[in-house]
Amino acid sequence: MKFNEDSRVKIPAILHLMRLGYNYLSLKTTSWDHATNIFTSIFDASISRINANNSDLDLEGLYNQIALDLENEELSSLRDWLLPMLMNGQLTIKEAEEQLSMAAEPENHYEK
Repeated sequence: MKFNEDSRVKIPAILHLMRLGYNYLSLKTTSWDHATNIFTSIFDASISRINANNSDLDLEGLYNQIALDLENEELSSLRDWLLPMLMNGQLTIKEAEEQLSMAAEPENHYEK
């Protein structure tokens, strides 16, 4: 057997978490919102189970509010990192734009 990160770390960790009662979700068969990393089907089912009186419109509004909160949190952490560097001269506007444009490029997903 070939020993690598999967066999030594990932698989034992997954098995341990499953013994603790967690469910394994394969990313190959599950769909999620890449912008928020929320599994929408699980989100909808869980919220509906907690509050059965919610309509689809209520679920969509709650999801949109959570997505907005996540985006605001990300933007505020970016601001907190960027602003001090700009103010003390460690970074220029042009360098910041270059770094942000590189960070905003779509991530490559490689298949095994």
